[in-house]
Amino acid sequence: YDDLKRHTTPSKYLSNVSPNFRTFLNKCRWRVCWIDNTADGLNSSKQVETLLLEVGKIIEQNGNISFYSNTLYTEAEKIMKTREEEIKNDQRKNENELSVLRIREEHLEKELKSKTWRLKDIERRLRELETTSRKSVEVQRTSTRSSKSNFSTAALQKEQEISYLNKEVEKIKSSDLRLIEKQREEIAKLKERLTRRHVKGNPRSMARKEVSRRNSCLSSKVSRGILALGKHLLTGIIGLLLL
Repeated sequence: YDDLKRHTTPSKYLSNVSPNFRTFLNKCRWRVCWIDNTADGLNSSKQVETLLLEVGKIIEQNGNISFYSNTLYTEAEKIMKTREEEIKNDQRKNENELSVLRIREEHLEKELKSKTWRLKDIERRLRELETTSRKSVEVQRTSTRSSKSNFSTAALQKEQEISYLNKEVEKIKSSDLRLIEKQREEIAKLKERLTRRHVKGNPRSMARKEVSRRNSCLSSKVSRGILALGKHLLTGIIGLLLL
């Protein structure tokens, strides 16, 4: 205002403001407070009293609603803590599911080793039986009638054992090992999905970011509250800056 007194009048200054500032003044209903930076003593105190009086009038006109209060932030903190606990629970649940899958995976690996060892053992036994069968045929050709009868009984038992072992080999290869491999693939897919879903990080920080995004309207309310309480003051300050 001190510069205005030396160069122009408040009314002339306001008539020549920029379009953007004019739009801002319209939103503030052209409530302007002029501050004289050269004032001192009693005059300076009167300016402060005038400013506070104008702010009080605006608050009264707005129905004495205090937008800028601690209630909103207390509510936001409560929401954030609730979300923080939800994130912690999700992380624990996800980790527990991963632990169960790891245990199942270890069990399948042991079962796979056991079946593989069993398969190799059966194949080894089959090779032994085939070798002894060929030797038995050669011996049987030169043996007596009574000996041939004994060899026939032994050969039948070997054939039965070979048949049983071949069925075991087929079962292990076509059923057991395939089932284990299928289960391993399913576990791998589940682990991959859980790993992608399992977001590591500080639950508090994660909750704060989520609540901040979710409550953008809260910031809008606070901004409107600040504007409602301080339009007059803010207009005066900006007016001084543009002088």
